[in-house]
Amino acid sequence: MAYGANQELGWIEAWSNGHYRVSNYVAYKQDSENRKLEITLANQQCCSLDSFHTFHNNEGVNNGYGWQVMGGQVVDVNDAVNVPAGGCWTHSGDRYANVEVKYNDDGSVPDILMSTQFIAGINQSDTPEFDWTTKNIKNLFPTISAKPDPPKAPTNLKATNITINQATLTWDAISGASTYIVATGLNTDGAPFYESYSTTNEYLFTRLVENTEYKWKVKAVDSYGQQGEYSSVATFKTLSSQAKVKVNVGGTMKTGKVFVNVNGQMKKVKKIYVNVNGQAKECV
Repeated sequence: MAYGANQELGWIEAWSNGHYRVSNYVAYKQDSENRKLEITLANQQCCSLDSFHTFHNNEGVNNGYGWQVMGGQVVDVNDAVNVPAGGCWTHSGDRYANVEVKYNDDGSVPDILMSTQFIAGINQSDTPEFDWTTKNIKNLFPTISAKPDPPKAPTNLKATNITINQATLTWDAISGASTYIVATGLNTDGAPFYESYSTTNEYLFTRLVENTEYKWKVKAVDSYGQQGEYSSVATFKTLSSQAKVKVNVGGTMKTGKVFVNVNGQMKKVKKIYVNVNGQAKECV
C-alpha cells in the first residue's frame, strides 16, 4: 500500500517571544499498512505580532529550517526582508525538508523534533536574534492500532500422501498468519534445514529420495513481517520402490525383498498387486 493523500496541518509555530513568531508549514502523508508517516516542512513564515516591532533582515544572513535529530536536510535561505509591524513574511520558492517516520509498535508516534533557525541581521534594532529552537510536534499526527503479538507456533504437523519421491505436509492454520516458512531436511545428525514458503497451511514436499527419512518444521509470518517461533520437529519416511513381504522367521515377522526367476536370472520385484473384488490393487 502506498502513502495516502497529503494532509496539510498548516502553519505550526516553531518559536515566539510574544513580539515575533516563526512558523513552519507542515504537511504529512500516512501509510497505515506499512506503519509509517512522511512529514514535510513546506515553507517558513516570520511574523511581527504587534504594532511596535518590525522584522529587519539583510540578504546574506543565514536563515533556515530543517530536521534536527530526525536526520532530514537543513535548508539554507538567503533573502532580504523587511516585515512591517503587525505583518508576516513567507519564504518564496522551493524550500522544504522532509522525513519518513516509523510508528512505534504500540501505534504511537515517536518524537518528531522540529528544529528551526532564524538569525536576523546583527545590530539592527527591534530584531530578535536566536539560534536553533526545537519543538516536539508528535502530538499533531494520528496514531494507529498497536502491532499485534507475533504468530504462535503451528501444531498438529502431519505428513500424508507419502510416495517414493514426495509427501504432503500439513498443519493447523494460525490466526493472523499471511504466510508460512517450511523448513525441511534429511533426518540425519547435523543435516541442515532449507526454508521454503507457503501461503496456506499445506506444502507439497517434492524431489525426495525413496526409502529416506526427512525432518521438517514450520513457523507463521504475519502481515507486518513478524515471524513466530518454529513448531516442534516432525519426521516421515518415503516409500521404497522395491516390493517387500513379511515372513515368519522363528516366530518373528521379518521384512524381506521379493525375487523371481526370469530366464534363469533372479530379478527383484518392484511392485506386487493383489486381486480385490476383481480389481488389481498395488501392495504398499
